[in-house]
Amino acid sequence: MACNALRVTAGTPKPAHAESDLTAAAAASGYGPASLQAAYNLPSASGGSGQTVAIADAYDDPNAESDLAVYRSPYGLSARITANGCLKKVDQNGGTSQPRGDSGWAEEISLDLDMVSAA
Repeated sequence: MACNALRVTAGTPKPAHAESDLTAAAAASGYGPASLQAAYNLPSASGGSGQTVAIADAYDDPNAESDLAVYRSPYGLSARITANGCLKKVDQNGGTSQPRGDSGWAEEISLDLDMVSAA
């Protein structure tokens, strides 16, 4: 177990455990497409193409699309998430009247979207 937090007090942030530049520290880590596909024995990177997954969460994450674009970027996945049909937000009636945003739920919603998008 290790902490990879960066503490920035002024200037350019540096990893606390090394003198390398921020680019190395900011590289994608954690669960990405390849690790999720391997963990769940999914057929391939395009095996879920054309599939629909519903995620039901309370409240709204008004930044869901931009947050998902940030997650997808290091893996070379399209940031045009709504335009390419990867994300469609609907309310409980299938409409567009979203409930109020909630920062606590936004974290959960972002995590859910990241993992489904990667898989």
